[in-house]
Amino acid sequence: MATDIHSGPSSATPEARIAVLEELFVRLAQAGATESILDNGFKTISERLETIAQQMMPLRALGPEEPKLTEDQDLRVQSLTAALVSPDPKAKPIPRAQDSAASVQQTRSES
Repeated sequence: MATDIHSGPSSATPEARIAVLEELFVRLAQAGATESILDNGFKTISERLETIAQQMMPLRALGPEEPKLTEDQDLRVQSLTAALVSPDPKAKPIPRAQDSAASVQQTRSES
């Protein structure tokens, strides 16, 4: 950066301000570039996945069809799928019928 020789020591303040502004501008430009790259990158990935899915459609047609499930089998699949869900750690445990019956018997025997 060129320095004005005639302005003397008073030019340090504007130069410092310019340096700070340049640094802020660079940071903003980098942040904008990062957001743009992430946004465009995710769009590109999703477009590629859609293209691959479209290309795979003829291969799916060559394979066997999925068998139709009976109502009983469908209920089994639903219960298995529900069992795969992680329990909520904040939820209070529900006492089982066996546990509550045992605690009642224990209370009676202590009396």
